[in-house]
Order: sequence, then structure tokens, then C-alpha cells
Amino acid sequence: TMSVPQGLTNADLDDDNDGVLDDMDLDSLDPCVGIDTDGDGMADNLGTTMLNGSACDASMYTIDEDDDDDSWSDVDEAICGSDSLVANSTPDDNDGDQICDITDTDDDNDGFSDDVDAFPMDSSEALDTDGDGTGNNADTDDDDDTVTDGLDAFPLDASESNDNDGDGTGDNADTDDDNDGCLDADDAFPMSAAECV
Repeated sequence: TMSVPQGLTNADLDDDNDGVLDDMDLDSLDPCVGIDTDGDGMADNLGTTMLNGSACDASMYTIDEDDDDDSWSDVDEAICGSDSLVANSTPDDNDGDQICDITDTDDDNDGFSDDVDAFPMDSSEALDTDGDGTGNNADTDDDDDTVTDGLDAFPLDASESNDNDGDGTGDNADTDDDNDGCLDADDAFPMSAAECV
């Protein structure tokens, strides 16, 4: 016959009284360690009390910071809303930077924070000047003034598209479009610097 160590019985399914059944317990005689979900030899967490009533000494144990071995720490998974005991339950991380989307201030890692990024999940776009739902990188008329950006002297200003004299002031606001010294209102040829009549 096989003798049972003192204090242990075959009927006792939790020999160390840590709340984890012996067949699931990493060490069924040590109440300071319990479940090892991912099978890496490290307990998922540290118990609180030894059999003699003294506190478990954390310095004596290596506790698993990633219970399901999915490369996300248990703390991060708790913050991010995924299950730290299920390997295929990982936080949403659009840009793959190991910062979950709910805590990441730049979900697409394009250098524009989400609060100013018109397309926070698209790293190829950030701005939509005219608010038409097409980002400036793909939009051929960023200010929606019907003049394509390539021909528009002010592609981000819907109130201007031409600058006849190239002085940086659009023709709509410029009082002397040809820069000939004669105000447009008094100039018979407001677009020709060669004439001021």
C-alpha cells in the first residue's frame, strides 16, 4: 500500500487549500501558486497565504505576466478589454505598435493624433480639408472649389484659386491683380501689368 503524507487525503481535491483543484494546480502543495494557464511553468498569479498562515513572499516566485502567451501582458489585456486567459483574444491594435487602440492616441501611427486625424485608422490619410469624405492625399480638389489642386494656386482655400501676379494674395482678395500699381477698380486691364489705364 501507498502511504498518504500526513495532512493529505485522497478525498481532498485541493491539498494546499488555494482554491485551485490539485489536477489544475501548478504545485498542489504550495498555496502561493495555482493555475498555469499557458503551461509555461509560471503561475498566473501569487496566492496570499501559506499553509502556516504566513503571507506568500513574492520574491520567492516568478509570476506569469502573460497568462495566455499572446504577447500582451495581463495588465494590458485588462485595460484594453481582451481576455488574458485566451490566446486568440487580443486587444484591437490597428497599427501593430503594441498599444491597444483604446489607449493609443494615434491608432494608425501616421503622426497625427486621433483627435485631429480625419481618418484615424488609415495611415495614408489624415486631412480632409473640404469634408467630402475623401482624404487630401486622394482628393484631386482638396478645397472643393471645382478647380483641381494641380491648377489651383490655393488648393486648401475654397475662396481662392488664382493669383495672376504671383504675389501670394489670391485674385479675389487682391486689389491689384496684375501688380502694375493701378488698382483693379481703376485699371481697364486688371490682369495685364503691361497696361495701366
